[in-house]
Amino acid sequence: MAKKINNFVATLDEVLRFLDSYQQDLFYFDIDAKTPPNGARTFDITTFPAELAEQVLKEIHAGIEQPRLTPQAKAAIQTYAPDDLGFACGMNIHPHNRQAYPEIPPDLAKVGWVRFPILGSEARYPSLEKALEFHDKAIDAYNKLGVKILLVLTHELYGEGKFNWEGMDASSWARLTDDYAPILETVVKRYKGKIHAYEVWNEGDVDVGNPSAVAIPPKVYAKFLTRMSQIINTHDPDAKVIFQGLVKGTHESVTYLKNVKDALGGNLPVDAIGLHPYGKGAPHDKTVFSRFGSIKNDIIEFLKVAPDKPLWLTEVGALGTDDPNYWDDAAAYLDTLYTYLREHHAQEVPVVIWYAWSDAMDIAQKTNGVVKMDGTPKPHVYDAFLKIACGDA
Repeated sequence: MAKKINNFVATLDEVLRFLDSYQQDLFYFDIDAKTPPNGARTFDITTFPAELAEQVLKEIHAGIEQPRLTPQAKAAIQTYAPDDLGFACGMNIHPHNRQAYPEIPPDLAKVGWVRFPILGSEARYPSLEKALEFHDKAIDAYNKLGVKILLVLTHELYGEGKFNWEGMDASSWARLTDDYAPILETVVKRYKGKIHAYEVWNEGDVDVGNPSAVAIPPKVYAKFLTRMSQIINTHDPDAKVIFQGLVKGTHESVTYLKNVKDALGGNLPVDAIGLHPYGKGAPHDKTVFSRFGSIKNDIIEFLKVAPDKPLWLTEVGALGTDDPNYWDDAAAYLDTLYTYLREHHAQEVPVVIWYAWSDAMDIAQKTNGVVKMDGTPKPHVYDAFLKIACGDA
């Protein structure tokens, strides 16, 4: 447990000799903002061993911002932190569009995660087995590299071409859920130990008719999420379950999350909340890519609804222009965003996945990939991703 040091008055030499007896502990300094008489300063000091740092800091350091950590303190805490709690960079790829598969760029071995959807519908493959045979190769290839996989479960796994997404009613959603469940069970059993996380649906908070994603009502999603998370937890309990990436906007997406949580009686059967905060950047970022404000506000608002669930930014990127004159701005946006999240919110936002590897991934949205349409590295952006996002010295 944390040990409170009793109040005393002493000289600096005496204080140093006293604190020397706590050499193996970490020190948390709470500096009194008020100035006592005669120019003195007051400090409240708490000592604790590094292995209890996460628990103790949650108790004594309230608020969204993490305390500032000295380099030695950070190293001591990380010694006891599980690997998956560290800040990890990732990359959105798309094997079906020949983006970062089957030929895998060597630099992708440096990322912590790759994220891509699993496609298995009859609109794309003659059978589920044929679809999985394709995915086998991509999944095995990234596992061999030691890169974790976040697999996105969308209507493209099942339902594409079978349902009128703009005319779904309760019975249609129930039928989709019932049909989807055994297909997901086949997928999870086949890839047990190879898929590190499943993101259940994608951007379902959009309006009905959105061309980029299939909207799913919160109460319907609550039932769908419950069913699919049970399948994942049963057949691959080590795999994480991620709440679909929410994209519509802070207020709308937070409300959607709250409505799902309320429909489930306050319990979310997930390990993290997926978020796609396009247009949000680090505080004080002035590039065009942060035109919708600061990411800090999103973090605060989402954690109010689900304080026990970390946020995974499963898509984050610089969308809206592929003009070479803005490539340096895209790199600056990436630099400031990743630096801010790593330094201030690594616990609340442990995984950040850039969208996307190539400009070809979303031509309509004019995404800023780290490589151009021809696959060559994009000036500024490519280096910024490797050096800033992934910490490649």
